[in-house]
Amino acid sequence: ASEALPLAEGLARATGRTLTIIYVQEVTISRSGFLAEDGRPVLASLHRMVRRLQDDGVQATVVSSKATTRDVPRTILELAEAAAADVLVIGNRGHGSLINLMLGSVAARLLQVTSLPIITVPSRSTAATPLTDADVAAVSTRSRF
Repeated sequence: ASEALPLAEGLARATGRTLTIIYVQEVTISRSGFLAEDGRPVLASLHRMVRRLQDDGVQATVVSSKATTRDVPRTILELAEAAAADVLVIGNRGHGSLINLMLGSVAARLLQVTSLPIITVPSRSTAATPLTDADVAAVSTRSRF
């Protein structure tokens, strides 16, 4: 998701719209009950990021929630709807088709259940192939707001 932020920030700057950063912490249900990692450090970091953006003149806010893995896409969409989002910019770890088949992919589920435009930003560490000059030119052309 952090790799998606520069693109989302650019869109917010270019359009003068508010950038709403959505954080949904996954909660796992086990036999012994609910398990969740401490999301406070992530939220603190996101709030610092919002303050930096605001200091740089970008209208920005952060909203958060918790959801089970299955409900993460729905929760993201509910928060996006409440924020009157025009587009979703999301990071994609790119685990691969086998893991996505077993665990599901938030990006894939969002594509299935929303009418909002979605821009997915792949993780650089998991990109399958390096970008060619043509890829870079295509992205540069489309990124002019």
